[in-house]
Amino acid sequence: MQITEKRRILFTDAALYDITARTFLPGALLCEDGVIRAVLKPYETVQDAQVHSLGGKRVIPGLVDVHTHGRIGYDFIDASAAQLQKMRRAYALCGTTTVLPTLASAPYAQMLEAVRRIRQAGFDGAHIEGRYLSPARRGAHAPELLSPPSAAEAKEFFDAAQGGLLHFTLAPELDGAAEMIRAICAMGGTCSVGHSDASYEQAKAAEALGCTGYTHLYNCMPPMHHRAPGCAVAALEGAGYCEIICDGFHLHPAVVRLTKRQKRQDRLVLITDSLSAAGCADGEYSIAGIGVTVKDGKALNREGHIAGSTISLFEGLCRFMRFCEITLEEALPYATINAAKSVGLDAVCGALRAGCRADFLVLENETNAAGDPVIAGVFCGGEEIREERTLADHG
Repeated sequence: MQITEKRRILFTDAALYDITARTFLPGALLCEDGVIRAVLKPYETVQDAQVHSLGGKRVIPGLVDVHTHGRIGYDFIDASAAQLQKMRRAYALCGTTTVLPTLASAPYAQMLEAVRRIRQAGFDGAHIEGRYLSPARRGAHAPELLSPPSAAEAKEFFDAAQGGLLHFTLAPELDGAAEMIRAICAMGGTCSVGHSDASYEQAKAAEALGCTGYTHLYNCMPPMHHRAPGCAVAALEGAGYCEIICDGFHLHPAVVRLTKRQKRQDRLVLITDSLSAAGCADGEYSIAGIGVTVKDGKALNREGHIAGSTISLFEGLCRFMRFCEITLEEALPYATINAAKSVGLDAVCGALRAGCRADFLVLENETNAAGDPVIAGVFCGGEEIREERTLADHG
């Protein structure tokens, strides 16, 4: 969010979420120029700051979604500058203050141009999910839009990103993948195994080359078998970050629980993989060049494949809590600092600490009827973002 007036604000009377202790502690946030300058004890004071009391409410870091294709009827692949700003606001209002726009398969020139527009709109970077995928595990991606991995194309994406971060999903068993992984890492990017038919051994080899994660674990990869464990087992036992989608459609709750127990707690990442239908009514939409029908919140393409989710990350966080029977305090890192670290954004978001952007959510003291937390306020860069009850934000 753009801040037009630089202010020094002290947010007091709050229970602040401590990302290390995984608990809420009384304190205050000193924010200046859109950044958290200090996390203070309740009795500490500062001079020349506007004081904003949060009324004893709980404060958590803004959520971080590193895999999301769109919201409120727009897709990052073709959203205009004005639509991108509407999307940023819509994400923030539902609790996601940091978004890594994710591009599904599309014509190469269109993907490059989308990266340029995304960076010009002020996003930190982009996630290139499409194009370098296994035809056998393409999921909802159109086969004619796929292409072999290419180190040369990786460089052109970095040129388009103009210094922004880039995260890539690719199938490491494809010809050219090893060279592309090396090129991405050499240029400061990150990459994940995804939409892949890789064996266990091929996935481990990709990690050795520099892959640091796995895209939407279990989805669009071989199922686990006791004699052919595949990349899913490589993901679970290794140190790579694993994305999971907690909408209740992509993964059974029992699989979510098992994954949480098995995977290192600092390497599991909640994502939405949301498409443009998120925040909209059921109906007809599209992603990756293929039509999608959304009914009762479930998105399926014409081949019957799940085609992304329609949830917000806050909703996914709440479902994760219910599926795993855990508290908010235990669940929060999976949707904040873990996600930020997975793509190298942890210096600027994902925690309430000095140096991070002043992006945070204020929660009501009471939960809703389902026992879920309720957002009382959203702050981006220290400025409260309020919902405008007009049709303008929905195109």
